[in-house]
Amino acid sequence: MAARLPIDDNTRKQLLDTGEVRVVDAQGIPLVLMTVDARQELHRLVYDDLDEQVIMQLGADQVADPDDWGAPDMDVYDTMK
Repeated sequence: MAARLPIDDNTRKQLLDTGEVRVVDAQGIPLVLMTVDARQELHRLVYDDLDEQVIMQLGADQVADPDDWGAPDMDVYDTMK
């Protein structure tokens, strides 16, 4: 059985808008509450098999992205051993 938690309107809106809410429990443990849809999408992204073409395209996009591996001075990592 799933736990029932009271959720105020602001928290509910954030859950619906973003799919998750970061909270701290009464003992100070940080937690993330997620909607079932957000959890399923995360699971799909992490665990579903991607074919080689999709993986290569994702890598190419990161290399070309100026805010990712294509950023200035990121080529230093190409020469590291």
